[in-house]
Amino acid sequence: MLHGFKGLDVQGLLRGTGREGHRALPVFLAHIDVLQVSESDLPTLLEDESLGDFVQRSGVSEMLVTRGARGATLVTSRGPSEIPTRPVEGGYPVGAGDVFLAAYLLSRVRGYEPHGAAQLATRVCIAKIQQSMVPRDFRLQENDA
Repeated sequence: MLHGFKGLDVQGLLRGTGREGHRALPVFLAHIDVLQVSESDLPTLLEDESLGDFVQRSGVSEMLVTRGARGATLVTSRGPSEIPTRPVEGGYPVGAGDVFLAAYLLSRVRGYEPHGAAQLATRVCIAKIQQSMVPRDFRLQENDA
């Protein structure tokens, strides 16, 4: 059994395994706290269900829908909230979703509320894209939230 604060990005599950992955999703959902899905994979995840209905049925306490340059949507028991970002010129966006989820989970473990954690994760992604990686000396400051 896994312990601690756990997250899952469903990209590989939905894209790599098709219907089998979708059928296996409830097994994973029973063991995670945060679910992340890209906007492009959202229709596959939801099938014909609304986002709110999916979150309620799945029992996931926090859900992140990444929207690339348009930021993200955070869904909690309080409902959805938009997490804006700023445009980033150039850079290398591959892996930004993975970085976003990792930064979000780390921020939550460090005591940030969901909205503040999502804002911090956005800043980390901006640095990752601009510099093609998260710089080794990058530090999130308390006043960044």
